[in-house]
Amino acid sequence: MPKIKKVEKVGKLTKIKKITVADLSFPDYDLSRDGITQSLLSNVQVCRQKFLFAINRWVKSGTERKYLFGTVIHAFLEKAYTRHIFKDVNVENAFIDEWVTNYFQEHVTGRISGLEKRGEQEIEARVYAVLTEYMKFYRDDFTEMKFVEVEKSFEIDFHGYTLKGKTDGVFQDKQNKLWVLEHKTKGRIDEDTLLLLLCFDTQSLFYVLVKQRQAKQSVAGVIYNVIRNPSQRWSTSETLKKYQDRIIKEIQLKPEHFFKRYEIPFTPQDVIKFEGHLDTVLSELQSLIQGRTPVYKNDKACDGKFVCEYLEACAKGKLTGLEQTESLFMELK
Repeated sequence: MPKIKKVEKVGKLTKIKKITVADLSFPDYDLSRDGITQSLLSNVQVCRQKFLFAINRWVKSGTERKYLFGTVIHAFLEKAYTRHIFKDVNVENAFIDEWVTNYFQEHVTGRISGLEKRGEQEIEARVYAVLTEYMKFYRDDFTEMKFVEVEKSFEIDFHGYTLKGKTDGVFQDKQNKLWVLEHKTKGRIDEDTLLLLLCFDTQSLFYVLVKQRQAKQSVAGVIYNVIRNPSQRWSTSETLKKYQDRIIKEIQLKPEHFFKRYEIPFTPQDVIKFEGHLDTVLSELQSLIQGRTPVYKNDKACDGKFVCEYLEACAKGKLTGLEQTESLFMELK
């Protein structure tokens, strides 16, 4: 907490102005020097005002708590697939249990704002249940798939702009073609809509483009690996162990409901077309950053499948309910 010094001098005091939405401007940010990730890029495609919030590192309070399940799942899969590369994989439940317990003790307990003990235990139980069944369901990943990299960060030049990010995994199929493996955790899945969107998914094409340039060979496409976050909640009438076992049993009854994979093949023409699209978006973004085009709100993006996290701030002009992250690219930390 900052030290607040009382001003004793009698006279007119200068009020400290709170930062408002109207005060936001583009910080010392350069597309070539600092680069851009696909997640930051998605903000400007949705709404220029949303991008302005993001570039100033403002996020909705509780975001870390909201995405905790996915964060832990990603962290474990990074560990498991990395061990696979080095021919050292232990998929026993005891190993998963120990890893999950240690992760929560080191990274979660007492460190995430607003997360109470019961809520932490509930998420930990769900994570353990999902991971134990995932490792059984996809056991072939660790016996047959040939991974060449896992959770590898990248930073490349693209027409004078810097693209940066991190891919969950890249593997070779039996024909030695390269594929990107992308993990996604979701609460609900509208499969019909998802299948259509994946045909031109920006994130998938972004990663394919980058990996092609790095590997200097074509990339066949992306395996979109969806892991469902169980919707069941911990009842006050059951023990934590019973809650965990209940989730495990439900996953065992219908594993295809919780674990889905989609193969998204991209042709060289798809990638060339995306290059043109990306170059256009980045050129427009450069104009926005340099003040040659205005920032405006896209009210059509406020209330869709999910309510925009900045809706209240835009409506009231205040940053109430938002907090600043340590880094612009938190997903790379």
